[in-house]
Amino acid sequence: MICGNEESVILRCLDSARPAIDELCLVRAVGSLTHDGTITLANEWASVNKIPFRWADYRNEKICVGFDKGVIQIFSADPHTLPHVDNFAAARNISFSLATSEWLLWLDCDDYLDEINCRRIREAVSMVESEDDPFSAIFATYKVASGGAEILRERLIRRGKWSWRGEVHETCRIDGPVVKCPQIVVFHGEHSHKDLPSAQRNVAILRETLADSGRQYFYYHNDLKLTGDKSGALKSAHAALLLLEPTQLEERYMVCLNISELEPENTVHWLLTAAGLQPHRREAFAYLCQKALIDGRVSDAISWFRIMDALPAPSPLPWTHQGIWYGWARNHLRVRVLRASGQTIAAEEENARHLREPEYAKGVSVYESA
Repeated sequence: MICGNEESVILRCLDSARPAIDELCLVRAVGSLTHDGTITLANEWASVNKIPFRWADYRNEKICVGFDKGVIQIFSADPHTLPHVDNFAAARNISFSLATSEWLLWLDCDDYLDEINCRRIREAVSMVESEDDPFSAIFATYKVASGGAEILRERLIRRGKWSWRGEVHETCRIDGPVVKCPQIVVFHGEHSHKDLPSAQRNVAILRETLADSGRQYFYYHNDLKLTGDKSGALKSAHAALLLLEPTQLEERYMVCLNISELEPENTVHWLLTAAGLQPHRREAFAYLCQKALIDGRVSDAISWFRIMDALPAPSPLPWTHQGIWYGWARNHLRVRVLRASGQTIAAEEENARHLREPEYAKGVSVYESA
């Protein structure tokens, strides 16, 4: 595990994953920020559960490393190495290097498991170890708790077969064959209050790593947008489109959606461009419908809504898709289209029916207040 100050969430993660843990290896880096009780809580948890605990704690220019019984060693460190978890790949590589087990499971502090998935993890490892040609990694499903988005990620990696890369949005280079086990699910809990600080931190890191071509420009423009730097976000978005490969349709699609918001004078152009890149997705058509409603082009709004509504929801919902357009936002957009087309009674009846749904009522309230 790698972390910053995570005392509010780390125990939930550790308790949920207890049946899958043989030892705990934790790397924390918060630079000059005030330290909280994360390391202490993890140490107490490991002691109660009789689990070996190995950790590295980065404080300015010192590295404190603890093993098992609390024996501490202090080393001088390059102050730019990990001043505030500003190199996620480096932090993961260190956390992996502390481990002694044959198989390494990584978790973030706001991830969590359940009993059945802990069992599946152990079963998968035992089955892979029985193969004549052993695999080097096991991919599992990574699921956002509220929204249902999923992605397959390297989750269990054989000792010595790993190399993490990428200062932000890190990935692991696997040495050897891998196996996919989508039935293993790791859940990610969302913490919206961390979005802005995380985005600001990511902007600082990514400014130093823009040489990593279009993929990093893609992340850079999105984090700039989250921090409110619209001018910087727009410039880096156009740079991303120039540098992204033609085959990187997912990233290009999302950049076009963002530019449609950042360049209001060219909104329709960028939404049509996005729709052409991935015509199976609902977002671009939903925004085209909204734009037509704003401009008073009711017949166009009806047409865009019908196109959007005819697109089925993929299962499982991919990580980047906005699931709201298959749920409450779709229903609210239909109500707006009905109102604009003069079908007031039908619109209010449908709106009243949906308002009994908590997700719809909450979504509409947030939308109308914005």
